[in-house]
Amino acid sequence: MNWNWKEEGFKYSPSQLVTSADLIVYRAWGGHPGRKMGNINRAGVCFSLDKVSTRWEAEQLYSVLEYGNSVFYLTEFKLKKGTPVWLGNVDPGDPRALLGKEYGSQVFIERIHLYKIVEGKTIKLKDDLSPFTVLSGNNVTH
Repeated sequence: MNWNWKEEGFKYSPSQLVTSADLIVYRAWGGHPGRKMGNINRAGVCFSLDKVSTRWEAEQLYSVLEYGNSVFYLTEFKLKKGTPVWLGNVDPGDPRALLGKEYGSQVFIERIHLYKIVEGKTIKLKDDLSPFTVLSGNNVTH
């Protein structure tokens, strides 16, 4: 591992494994479509095994708003068998910013292996954070 697992949003050091079959993962993202594959200056991209349908669910499981991800969309991806991944618990972030007490698991794929994924359907997440104004943070580590 030549990247900092804490900076990539893991609560604890993740475990590396290689997928033994095709695997469906999800990525919540917001704003420009280029954000679908994360920040190109990062070591890889964070995905989840958990499929959400609302922005609130995305924040509860992925803890991404404080990192500047406004989570308006969810894209499904298929990881091909044999894809190396890192798996671990999501760091729930700053406890003062938490919108829930649950958090999910995270699948991190290093950029060198992104060619092994196939993009599927994208949906717009239900905006159940309205009528509240929720501003995403500017911590650009994710």
